[in-house]
Amino acid sequence: YQTRSLTDTEREQFIKENTHGVLSFAGDDPYAIPLGCMYRKGSFLMGFGPGKKIEYLEKSNKVCFTICRPRYLSPNHKESCTTLIVNGVLEEVEDPSYYDVNMPKVTDVHLYVIKPTSESTRKCLQDPCDLLSGVVKKNHPN
Repeated sequence: YQTRSLTDTEREQFIKENTHGVLSFAGDDPYAIPLGCMYRKGSFLMGFGPGKKIEYLEKSNKVCFTICRPRYLSPNHKESCTTLIVNGVLEEVEDPSYYDVNMPKVTDVHLYVIKPTSESTRKCLQDPCDLLSGVVKKNHPN
């Protein structure tokens, strides 16, 4: 199937409209978790406290963050499948106010930023999407 990269304008709009993705941690026993994010000053930010994410972060700060909007989630199933993948390292933000984020003073939740090492975007050019058109029509009659 044919795809193309998003333009800068499409990329920014895609990020603005899609604030959830999957954060994957590298390691001998990889771990991935769906979560929400903020996008401020060109950076992906996420907050989390004690738990499995911190355990994996202590082993390796290498991460991959993926945002994907399948065709069936777009209005009237008209938009092609679109994906953004950011590889990088996850670092704790020392000064959340830099990103205009007000963190509570007393909390065990910390703010983290992905420092990208690479990024890719993809928009499917199939119309209709041959790969999923049967599934979409079967499960979503609109």
